[in-house]
Amino acid sequence: MKKYIKAAVTLLVLLVVYFLFQPVLVHNFGWKPFPKNLKSLENKVLKLQVDKIFSTEYLKLKTPALSISIRKNDSVLFNKTLGFADIENKIKATSQTKFRIGSVSKALTSGGLGVLLQNNKLKLNTSVNDLFSDKYQKLSNLTIQELASHTSGIRNYETCFCFPIWEYYNNNKYESVEESVTIFAEDNLLFKPSTAFSYSSYNFTLLSLLMEKSSNKNFTSFMNEEVFTPLKMTNTSNNEKDNIAVFYQLENDEFKKVFKINNSNKIAGGGFVSTPNDLTKFGSAILNNKLFNKEVQQQLFTPIKLLNGEINKQNYGLGWRIDETSKIFERNRKVQIIHHGGVAMGSTAFLLLLPEYNISAAIVMNSNTNKGAQKLSKILYKIINELTHDDKVHSLKL
Repeated sequence: MKKYIKAAVTLLVLLVVYFLFQPVLVHNFGWKPFPKNLKSLENKVLKLQVDKIFSTEYLKLKTPALSISIRKNDSVLFNKTLGFADIENKIKATSQTKFRIGSVSKALTSGGLGVLLQNNKLKLNTSVNDLFSDKYQKLSNLTIQELASHTSGIRNYETCFCFPIWEYYNNNKYESVEESVTIFAEDNLLFKPSTAFSYSSYNFTLLSLLMEKSSNKNFTSFMNEEVFTPLKMTNTSNNEKDNIAVFYQLENDEFKKVFKINNSNKIAGGGFVSTPNDLTKFGSAILNNKLFNKEVQQQLFTPIKLLNGEINKQNYGLGWRIDETSKIFERNRKVQIIHHGGVAMGSTAFLLLLPEYNISAAIVMNSNTNKGAQKLSKILYKIINELTHDDKVHSLKL
């Protein structure tokens, strides 16, 4: 009998260890050779230089699919998708294929926040205590501005008493935003609010709860009714169904599907799926004040200062990074860029706004690679430069 008990205990321990460390333990299994004939499979006639640039960059990335959209004044300049939404079943990606956009979700959430700011449903100094006076004691003094700019002190993903042991690999479904907030609600802040910057998607989880309370709507319903539907963003939601890409890991010319996760614990900060077409519709709407006025736009696009008077280290506004770059145009001419990158399991995205040109650009791929968002941004820079020779934007109908 003791033998059987010992064997049962051993098996139980092994099962617990497996589910705790499942993402690591399964990493070395299931890899397949990455297709070497992507170029021939595409079989495209590349008549335009911008086509050639995009195709070349796609092949360099060695990603299953790459999709891009660029708009000026809300008119499409360039829109193209190459590769496969599903490698094994040879299903090609199209402009309608949906990708995880990771932290680009924060920019979308900031659009919803802008609507609430304009309608005076929220103010930048609205605190958690203003809306939830009897809850969240450790978070009670945090403001909308601190949450949307990552200056609140809320921690990021950690290990947990859960399966698997890392919060980032969560595969449990959270039924509500309020339930998601319980992950970190009782943890100490990393610093006194507004004294430092610490990037954390949980800031946007709590922000979305305040947005729910102020709008009297479920967060995803609010975003759909107030942002996605008015802008005809028909391929944007938190629902990973219907024309969704398969998401992959790539290593040493091999591929495998990523570990299955559930993003319900971080919808506002990293849980939306979308397409470049939808993302550029959104970007153009922000630039052209379709959702809210110029004053609110500037609130979102202004880097937040800490209590010591210094701008935070990432030039982060409210859901956007605000920078200048000389890497887009010839002669190293500087231009302001408003942007956000996103990395999710098996997917990478980048959204870029150029206010001076009224250009909105987005690019996504269904894989992760080292410095993936940075690589995608450089592709956008090359394409935009090609489209804007001599500061003249040529409309391409492709």
